[in-house]
Amino acid sequence: MIPIIELTRTLAKQNIQYCNKSTQFYYNRNSAYHKYTIGQKVLLFAPVNKKGTCKKLKKRWIGPYFITAEGDGYTYKLRRCDDSQDLRAFVHSNRLRAFNESRDLFYAHNPPSTSSDKSSTQIPTNTSDTGTPDTGLGDGWYEIDKVTSRRIIAGKPYFLVHWKDGTKTYEPDENVSDKAEYYAR
Repeated sequence: MIPIIELTRTLAKQNIQYCNKSTQFYYNRNSAYHKYTIGQKVLLFAPVNKKGTCKKLKKRWIGPYFITAEGDGYTYKLRRCDDSQDLRAFVHSNRLRAFNESRDLFYAHNPPSTSSDKSSTQIPTNTSDTGTPDTGLGDGWYEIDKVTSRRIIAGKPYFLVHWKDGTKTYEPDENVSDKAEYYAR
């Protein structure tokens, strides 16, 4: 009886492997997934929510992770960058996205302001060719690139102003010209 059971187990194992390979072939057949290299940093898509967490505020892409090995076709073995712990299973490339380190370097050099007062105005300063700061057009006017939205803060209208130097601030109604207000509505 034992040899028959062992034979049945090996046949079942071979059938499962064959079924997995054929399913993998049909899944990857028409795919245009990105190929990654070993040592590249990637982010991992994590769609599952733990009980009690808000799905709207959850970070969908977690990481970064290092790619340590390539599996069959489009699967990769990952290792966390912060604690060097390997993930147990291989991850398909449709759940991966290349990690952009320049974004994090930007925030490391230019941390967002910790001011809790959103109504504080920030006057942009441009530098001219001579290296001296150019604070505006004179008479309290500054160059605006565009005005994109209007928001009521503490009962007063504020406009999101994009300045020519690349900064954005919420400005009160009295600081924005009528023409800029017209284009924001």
